[in-house]
Amino acid sequence: MAWVQLVEECISRLNLPKLICQRSRMVLQEWIQLELTANGEVSWKEKDNALLTVCAIYTALIEYRTEMESPSEQGPRFTLLQILRAGNVNLKKFLQFMNDIGEKYQHSSTMKNCLLGTQRKYVITIGIYKTFDRLMEHIFESSGQKDPSESTYRRRVCWCLFLVAKVTVLPENTELIPALHLMLCCLEYIVKQSPLFMLKEPFRTANSEERLRQDSLSVLTAINTAFTSDSDMKELESAQTNHFHPFIQGLPVEVLNQTADGLPRLKYFERKYRAEYELTADIDEMAFLDDDPLLKPMEEGSPSPDSTINTETGPSIPQTPVRNSVRAVQSLKTLLASANDRPSDSLRLLLSEYGANLVNEVTNRIEELQNTFLEHYALNVRASQTIAKTRYRLGVRLYYRELDQIIKRERERKVQRASIVSLLSEDIFHRCILACSLEVVKVYYEYNASPTQESSIGRGGLDFPWILTIFNVHPYDFCRVIETFIREEAQLSEQAIKHLTSVEEFILESEAWKEGSPLLEALRAKIANTQQVNSPGCSVVGSSGGGQHKDVFLTKFLMKAQQLGFKRLERLSQPLKLSGDITHRIWTCVDHCIRQRPDLLEGRHLDQIIMCCIYAICRVGSAQNQRRLKEIANLYEKMPHADSSTYKQVRLGAGETGHIIKFYNDVFVPAMKTFILSQHSENHPNSPVPHRSPSQQKSYKVHPNFTVSPLRHSPFKSPDSQRQPGSSAAVTPRTALLLNTDEEFISNKLQNFNKTYGTSSKRKNDSQEPVKSRKKLNMGDGGSTTEGSREQSSNTDVENQSEARSILRTKLPRSPSSQIVQCQEFQHSI
Repeated sequence: MAWVQLVEECISRLNLPKLICQRSRMVLQEWIQLELTANGEVSWKEKDNALLTVCAIYTALIEYRTEMESPSEQGPRFTLLQILRAGNVNLKKFLQFMNDIGEKYQHSSTMKNCLLGTQRKYVITIGIYKTFDRLMEHIFESSGQKDPSESTYRRRVCWCLFLVAKVTVLPENTELIPALHLMLCCLEYIVKQSPLFMLKEPFRTANSEERLRQDSLSVLTAINTAFTSDSDMKELESAQTNHFHPFIQGLPVEVLNQTADGLPRLKYFERKYRAEYELTADIDEMAFLDDDPLLKPMEEGSPSPDSTINTETGPSIPQTPVRNSVRAVQSLKTLLASANDRPSDSLRLLLSEYGANLVNEVTNRIEELQNTFLEHYALNVRASQTIAKTRYRLGVRLYYRELDQIIKRERERKVQRASIVSLLSEDIFHRCILACSLEVVKVYYEYNASPTQESSIGRGGLDFPWILTIFNVHPYDFCRVIETFIREEAQLSEQAIKHLTSVEEFILESEAWKEGSPLLEALRAKIANTQQVNSPGCSVVGSSGGGQHKDVFLTKFLMKAQQLGFKRLERLSQPLKLSGDITHRIWTCVDHCIRQRPDLLEGRHLDQIIMCCIYAICRVGSAQNQRRLKEIANLYEKMPHADSSTYKQVRLGAGETGHIIKFYNDVFVPAMKTFILSQHSENHPNSPVPHRSPSQQKSYKVHPNFTVSPLRHSPFKSPDSQRQPGSSAAVTPRTALLLNTDEEFISNKLQNFNKTYGTSSKRKNDSQEPVKSRKKLNMGDGGSTTEGSREQSSNTDVENQSEARSILRTKLPRSPSSQIVQCQEFQHSI
């Protein structure tokens, strides 16, 4: 095949061992098999061969490095840019394709972290380089120089100085603003070392003034103004004092002032950066200087006619995502300009009305949590205390502002004094408000390359729910303040509102249902109390934590979960072409699980319950309502928020996870069979359709936090073969009606693939004794078969279940410890 030849050609260019070539070919063939299994055909075109090849080689190399027995083993040395050059593939296109592969077939955690780091580094570096490039043209004269290469040399020195400074003082910080400020400081250093005739105005005058006054910041101020008039000069000065000056002072004396015009020695910084770059095997940021086409975005947007600033100081500079991000930070500081790091006088008076010691409790808590925040922030990003303190200080100001507004709003609503006192006395309430404030600050500091950029949720580092973890706040408790926070702070940016809305959905669908959640405790108490008084229409009872506001929030949370569940069900019902009556019956089943079966949702995802309810209700309905789980899963995967891990990794119990089909047969059906079969009755009442609240009219894409791990037990075994003796889930005719026993989650076109790649050549080791009774995938509708004879069973239902070994067949996660095998061994048999 064409890609096999391409793999070998790229490997030879990279001078990598044959072992990597074998593994790369294996990765390629696995992707093709999975594509056939999922879609029935390969969607990639011939023009994608080079891209496929590069991605497969990169995946093989990352896996190889991960599986090395000891860290001292170096293995093949490579960098990402070398791999891209071998196949002449653009970096942005590579990242997009790898993300698509990951969404479909699940990358390992190591691969996901590598790609996430590379993607963040790419968008930040290219944004900063574009700003650097424009400022260099804005500051330095390009005409009249005796040697044009001198300008190129000066540009290279400045960029290399910045790259080395960044890896030295901001080694793991992935935020835009600190790196941007460091670049501006490096630019100021080079400007001050340059002769006046090379500078344009106003930089020539600023440089002259600073040479006369040693304590002046004229050059830095001029650069900052040229970049954007919205930038905070104080934070830039702080970056210069706390980051750049210590870095310069730590350089060897012989490195500085080595040229006639006082520029640092270029070779030193190039060598220093190359050493760091080869260790990370990441993007070569030096290649931006060479205008490498592989690092350019594939689509360059042109600025709008009015997107210019500072026309009176020189040539206009178009608006950029970097400048917009800086403006977002400045808008946050403007919002908090009137706030303070301590409670205002008005807030002190309000607090004192509801408790003599409330002011001290609030301020002491802020001091305590500051130490926690600074410690964990430094551990995660190895940033300086200055950066961490700046973030925390802004978060505290927003917290005091929000607290003041909440108390005033409660008073306006004539809420009873006892309720306000109870609320303000709760430690967890204050932790939630502060956590939400810091999460908003983080969003403002993030680099937003586009308005549609996804929220950073569940990706590790400082991403949500990191702040909840360090403050010991459960997502269910945090969810109490999100809607209030958005409502009270009318000046939040659209990006911040979008992020908080995504966080709320993330909590509603999975995080609040985790084991040990206070939601489960409160819901079980409510159910027990309702059963005790035998009143199905009883209102929500108090949780074990006490407090009327907790009872009210439980009701509100369940309402939001119902709204989200119904919205997700509607999205699936339309492409499944389910009638309104069937959809209503399915919703009644979902609603029953949310309100009455916390055991089913504990440690699981709301979408898992929805898919099971759809399949179950359709299965007991008429023939025209039958839907296959393959069809449901495929349509689910196309939903904006969905991820295939949701149905591939389902909690089964006792620390075990498995495919949704195993959860459905072994857990869901035994728990819900009575209720589901009762839905077949015409007289069974349906749950009312929930009404959407205004805050939920708009939804945003959510990235769930998930972990991919090898399945401990195959989901393809029959339900009865894995059921323990004495289980209450014994197979009865009524239960058999519900069980999935006849579905093949596989494409017929996989048979052609197996024939082509599985039987065209022999195994590498012919001396190995073949397995005599290996079960092969059945490409027809009759279930799986064996090479030997099958024992017959007198019970038809049990026999059908024993044939269910291929139900809902999906892609299994590759084990990191899998051994390299010959490509001929991809016979996809089990």
